[in-house]
Amino acid sequence: MGSVVPVPAARSTNWLGLAIVGGLVAVLVLAIVAIVLRTGGSDAPPAQQPPSEVQATTPTPTPPVTPAPDAPKPPDAAPETPTTTPVTTDPAAVATMTTLFIDVRPWARVKIVPAAPDPAVPADALYAPFAVDLPPGTYSFECENGGVTRPLTFQVTVAAGPPQAVTRNMPGFNPTRTVDSLLGQND
Repeated sequence: MGSVVPVPAARSTNWLGLAIVGGLVAVLVLAIVAIVLRTGGSDAPPAQQPPSEVQATTPTPTPPVTPAPDAPKPPDAAPETPTTTPVTTDPAAVATMTTLFIDVRPWARVKIVPAAPDPAVPADALYAPFAVDLPPGTYSFECENGGVTRPLTFQVTVAAGPPQAVTRNMPGFNPTRTVDSLLGQND
């Protein structure tokens, strides 16, 4: 009898994968543009001037310079004040920030909610994974991913010191079911 030859299944386009790759390319292009704008944007070498004729000369000795004595100030003269005000930074504020590495799987938009309003905390949601510098305290992290899974909220206490890593999984995430549903949308 005849042999059976398997026929490969029709390939479907993975639109989610293409969208992610496209987004990463867009971010990379924006980063390159930002770097070019910050550095002045010119990769061209400086314009060369035509060479001028150089004539050899013998240097003449320069007599030593002696500084003139300071003129005495009248006793009623006000002390000189500096014309610029030194910029002071609060080293305690900088030193108390802790870097937090957040990874919520498979992915999530994460809103950081401090216990009390704090301008150091980002107001907008961040896309996990990300790193953020936060002052010590307790924070709620509200995570959502457009309905791929149920939302997740968790608390983290940030302590002053070395960087901290936090990893969570979104509840109910089933990679096989997600892939099947994505592939089923293309039929």
